[in-house]
Formats: sequence, structure tokens, C-alpha cells
Amino acid sequence: MNTIKQKMSTSARVAYIILLVILTILALMIIYPFVNMIAISLSETSAVRSGSISIFPKIYKNGKYRLGATWEAYKMVVKNKAIYLGYFNTIKVCLITCVLSLLLTSFAAYPMAFSNIRFKKFYTQFIVVTMWFSAGTVPNYMVIKQLHLVDSHWALILCTLLSAYNIIVLRGYFYGIPKSIVESAKIDGANDFVILFAIILPNSGPILATIGLWTVVGQWNQYQNPLLYIESPSKRVLQQVLATVIGSAGSKDFDISGSKLSIEQVRNAALMFTMLPMIAAFPFFQKFLISGTMTGAVKE
Repeated sequence: MNTIKQKMSTSARVAYIILLVILTILALMIIYPFVNMIAISLSETSAVRSGSISIFPKIYKNGKYRLGATWEAYKMVVKNKAIYLGYFNTIKVCLITCVLSLLLTSFAAYPMAFSNIRFKKFYTQFIVVTMWFSAGTVPNYMVIKQLHLVDSHWALILCTLLSAYNIIVLRGYFYGIPKSIVESAKIDGANDFVILFAIILPNSGPILATIGLWTVVGQWNQYQNPLLYIESPSKRVLQQVLATVIGSAGSKDFDISGSKLSIEQVRNAALMFTMLPMIAAFPFFQKFLISGTMTGAVKE
């Protein structure tokens, strides 16, 4: 018996080590491009053009490339007005989308968890089927055009307002709330709106924070919809501004013709500058992201 336990323990240890090695390699593969991007944005132009940048920024000093950093690319990005306009438009769209999405997702998930409506099963299947089939880009554009929302931020908001996956996850979390609380509130005369806003949502903080983070990140990184619907330069979001940097060194937003900087430096500095809000927000939402996702996934 002891031999069997020892063998099982040894095999478990070997499996753990193998898994740890695989995860470490995957983590390095994910982290390296990010670190390389930072190194390029902080290096001197000659070092970047020499192709010698890996994970550490370099500057040319005393006839050699040495470890060091320069902030010239970031200074150019910070001084550019287009990036701030993109920031403003993106933050506005993200906040409106997040608030409305959480509200409508809650409205959609509440009947699935607590209501006894006659067509509850059909209602659930109707929502789930949208995870498998979608209208497509052309019909969506035709609808937005018929609503006269082309070149409006509302086109970006409405296209990402509801997600069937988010509704299902929120419903799973609602299942974890005792139905006796809802029934007691109904006996006391509370209607569904009072129960939702006074009882259910205050007890659903982790999952609401998780869905809110998913919504904001998805909207922040959205590029296809702005490309289709936004035409005016004053309404462009951050991803459209970044596209001009990545696509052309001589764009009117980031003209480097009178500078010693290379497009690689400015491009990577702009990418880092636009990623900072998401990087800064993630540590604060990490615990909600883990607890909300796990609870919503296992409670059914």
C-alpha cells in the first residue's frame, strides 16, 4: 500500500512539474512580445534599426550599444492631440456601453433565474441560439444605416450592448442566490423591479464587475465596428488612431518626417500608451474576475 501511495505521489509530482514547465513556456511566449514592445519604444533609433533589441532597451554610447532608455517616442505620443481625442471618445463609448449593458443583461437574466413565465424555456433557447447564429456584417450595417446612426457613437454602443454569453453567466450567478429571499420579498409586496435593484444586484457585485470588465475591454479593443460606422475624424476612437500609426509612417496624426525617431519607436510607444488604462485597471478587478467567473460557471 505504501509503495502504491509513493508511486502515485511520484507520478503526481512529475505531472505537476511537466504542467509547470508547459505553463511557464506559454507564459514566456505571451510576455516576450509585450516586453519587446516596451524595449523598442524606449530604445534609440539607431539601436532599433540595427535589429539588436530583444527584451532590454538600448542606447548608443561610447561607440557601443549599452543598456539604457530614452523617452523621445513617448514625448511625441503625449504631445499629439489625436490620441487624446481618441481616448475621450473611447472612454465615453466604453462607459455608456458598460452601464447600459449591465442594466439590460440583468433585465434579461432575471426572468431566466427567478420568473415562472409560461414560455421560460423558449425564452432561454431564443437567447442561447444567438450564440450560434448571427446576422452578419452586411445586415448589421443596413440596420444601423436605416436607423441613421452611421457616423455616430451610438452605432458602436448598440452593436455590442447585449451578449448571450454574458446573460447565461449572469443567470448562473443568480441561481446561487436563494429563491426563498425572492419569494419572501414578493410576499411582502415587492415587485420584480424592486427585488432586482434592492436585493439581487447588490448581492451580485463580483459577477457584475466581471461582466463590466469584459464589456469595457471588448469595446476598448473594438476596431471593425468603428471602421464601418465612424467617418468623421472628430469621432474616431482609439483603435482608429492606432491604425493610422501602424499603417503609415507619414500619417497626419503622427508625422515623424521632422524627427529622428523611427516609425517602430512611435508605433510601440503609442500602443503602450493606449494599453495603460487596461493594465492599470486589471489588478483592481482581478479578484472579481476570478470569483465572479467561477461562481457563475459552477452554480446552475
